Amino acid sequence: MGKIKSVFFILGDGCNLNCRYCVQGKHLKEKQKTDPQIYDLINENADMRLVFYGGEPLLYFDEIKKVVEKCQAKFSIITNGKALTDEIVDFLNAHDFGVALSWDGRASKCTRGFDVIESRKEKVLKIKNLCLTGVISAEAYPIDLLDDFQKIDDEYSGRLAVNLDELMPAGDEALSAIDLERVKREIKEITLFHIRTMGDTVKDRYIGGIIRRAKAFFDYGLKDTVYCGNGLTVLNLDRQGNLYPCHNVRDKAGTISTYRDFYAEYEKSILATDRVKDRREMCLKCSAVSVCKGGCKLINGETLKKYCDLKRAVFGTVLQTVEENGSFIMEGGIKHGDSDQRLDKDPDRACRSKRLKSRR
Repeated sequence: MGKIKSVFFILGDGCNLNCRYCVQGKHLKEKQKTDPQIYDLINENADMRLVFYGGEPLLYFDEIKKVVEKCQAKFSIITNGKALTDEIVDFLNAHDFGVALSWDGRASKCTRGFDVIESRKEKVLKIKNLCLTGVISAEAYPIDLLDDFQKIDDEYSGRLAVNLDELMPAGDEALSAIDLERVKREIKEITLFHIRTMGDTVKDRYIGGIIRRAKAFFDYGLKDTVYCGNGLTVLNLDRQGNLYPCHNVRDKAGTISTYRDFYAEYEKSILATDRVKDRREMCLKCSAVSVCKGGCKLINGETLKKYCDLKRAVFGTVLQTVEENGSFIMEGGIKHGDSDQRLDKDPDRACRSKRLKSRR
C-alpha cells in the first residue's frame, strides 16, 4: 500500500445549491451511520489531510464535529458557504481548518444561483485559513474572477489563497461555449503582469502557482497513472466505509476492508478507471503537459477535446509567455536601447526596469 496523503470524506450528497456545472448527482443514501473503522483509518494516518466533502459538507456539521472530536488529522473542507453561521466559523477556526470556498465572483448567481460573498461576506472574512476557488467557464473568465478575488483579498486580514479550476465538460453545455481566444489573451495579460511586478497580488499568486506546478513536473514527470493520486495516495471514502476512484463519482472500488486486506485487488479496480495511461503519447506532445500532467483520469471520449483545449489555453499560454519573456527577470529588467523587446508596449516598462534593478 502507498502512503495516504489525504482522505476526501464524503459525508453525503445532499446539497443546498444546484450549480450549473456540477459533476455530481444524488447517489448516497442520506441516512447513514459512520463505520467505526473510519476513525481507526484516520488516526492511523494522523499526518495526512482530511478533507470534508459532499454534496455540501456543512449540511452535515454535526457529523463533522464528531469526526474532529474522535480523530487526529489536518482538517480541510470544500464548501459553497451557504450554510455558514458564526458557530461554524468559530469551530473551523478553532480547529485550524483550511476552508476552500467555491465562488465565481460576479458570475456566481448565474453559475451557482447564489452569491456567498454578497450574502455571507462578514462571516467569510472571519475565516482564518481561506481559499477562494472559482471555475473558468463561458460565464466567468480569468480576469473577472481574479479581479473579484482581489477585492476580497483587499479586505481580508490574512493571506488569501486562490484557485481557478478549468470547467469540466459536464452539466450545462452552455457553460462550455468558452471563447478560448479570450482566455488566451487574458491569461497572457495576467502572466505578463506577474513577470513585470513579481508581486503578491491575487494574480501573482495564481500565475505563481501554475509556474510552481510546472517546475514540479521535472521531479514527477508523466507517470502511467494520475498525478492527483485519486484512489491511491488520495482515498475517497464515504461514511459506510466505501471507497471510490474519485470523490466526484459513486462507482464503488472497494471498502476499507478490501483496501487493507486485498490491496492488489483494490488497486486493480482503481487503475481500471484511469485514462491517463491510454493517452500518454498524446499528452507528451501537449504544451500544457507539465502543469496538467495528464489531467483527470475520468475524462475520455468526446469530452476530451474540450477539456484539453481549455487546459492548453490556460497552462500552455502561461508557459509560452514565461518562455518568451521570463528572461527579462533574470537579466534584471529591460535594458535601455534593446531592439527586440517583447514588452515594448508595456507603459510601465521604465518603472519595471528600475524596480528590478534595485533588487539586484
